[in-house]
Amino acid sequence: MPTKPKNDRFATERSHQNSQIAYDSAKAAGQSVILINGGAATAVLAFLSKDTGFEVASAVPWSLLGYAVGVAVGAGLLYSMFFSNLNWNVFWQERALLGEKNVAELELRSWIARYPVPLMVWAWDQYEDMILPKGSNGQLVGWPAPGSNEIALSWKLEDLTTHEKTAPPSPDWRSIYKDISFKTDAQVKSDASKSILEWRQQKRTLQVILTLWVLVIPAGYAIFEYFGPDWFAFLVLTYTLWNIGRAWLKLMGYGKPSAAEEEKATKDLKMRHYFYHCERNPDGFTKLKAENFKEEARARIEKEAADVAQGIPN
Repeated sequence: MPTKPKNDRFATERSHQNSQIAYDSAKAAGQSVILINGGAATAVLAFLSKDTGFEVASAVPWSLLGYAVGVAVGAGLLYSMFFSNLNWNVFWQERALLGEKNVAELELRSWIARYPVPLMVWAWDQYEDMILPKGSNGQLVGWPAPGSNEIALSWKLEDLTTHEKTAPPSPDWRSIYKDISFKTDAQVKSDASKSILEWRQQKRTLQVILTLWVLVIPAGYAIFEYFGPDWFAFLVLTYTLWNIGRAWLKLMGYGKPSAAEEEKATKDLKMRHYFYHCERNPDGFTKLKAENFKEEARARIEKEAADVAQGIPN
């Protein structure tokens, strides 16, 4: 999980960018030196295929030697830049892993102080790749030291196995996890029975509502319309003609859609637009989904890291 302060993140990114730019520039320069000298040597050899005088032929070996030196210098530049960049990366990786080790130990201590039992934690970066501090397999274990209030930590999983062989009998789990709510088997069955009864009541209520809406109300409306007064039939006819007029205005483009209708139309247009391009480029859509999931994971892990930095267990 990331542990760098927010005010140092910009400086860190700038440092990484400057290093990448310097490496790319030196790499391009070395490749250009090799290409120019190699091309010049090829041109000289091609020139020798023609009839040349003694003076020209005698100067060719020195020219080829100079070009060979130039190629060697370019290769040396690439070699030096490669190992310089490698050493730079190793240095900063070790610095970063040292910070991750401190955060992992802080989090494990906070959890063991809350629940005094053997625990294990491991760290990963903002892209959910496990971090492996030097000399460890990435797993930090800890346990309350017997006979004291100290907390023992180790980056070796086998140390926890050794502790468990000599540890006292299992503690009282109810007292350790007293702040965590739990249910007994009888309570779970009772809650399940209550949920089933509630579901049955909701089902019966829905059946009654559907019966009224689908059967009773239409039948009552038809009966009332047949035996009812003439003014009721006139109201029904007026309401029908009003709906027809609204539909005609919308069809001719005179009717102004409501805010909800405009929002729905805009959303439908975007969905069709996105669907069209996703169908044209399914690989790109897959990459977009992966990037979204990656960003969600990064944001979640950075939040967890910020909580740990404040001493708040997640």
